[in-house]
Amino acid sequence: MTIKNILRLVGGAIVAFLFALLGLQRNKIARQKEDIKEKEKEVEKAEKTAQDAHKTTKIIKDESKVENSIRKQETDNAIKIEGADNEKELVDIGNAIIDDFNKHDKL
Repeated sequence: MTIKNILRLVGGAIVAFLFALLGLQRNKIARQKEDIKEKEKEVEKAEKTAQDAHKTTKIIKDESKVENSIRKQETDNAIKIEGADNEKELVDIGNAIIDDFNKHDKL
């Protein structure tokens, strides 16, 4: 064997080794891309869950405000009814409550 043939064999071995490394790196990169896609899906799902939780929290807060407003109005109405001196005042208070309800009721 001549030096030229030995250099060709060594060069061929180096090229084959580099192609093998390239193939391994391509497989590694493909797996990393799949992992990234899975993580992106998980992030999207988590973001959607967070948005839903935020919306739910906002709805609950709004409903709590409405409920507190209704309770306050009921308390105010009870105080007015208890403070009525006679039957006519009681009827007037009842009519005022019904009129107020009819004005604000949007069913």
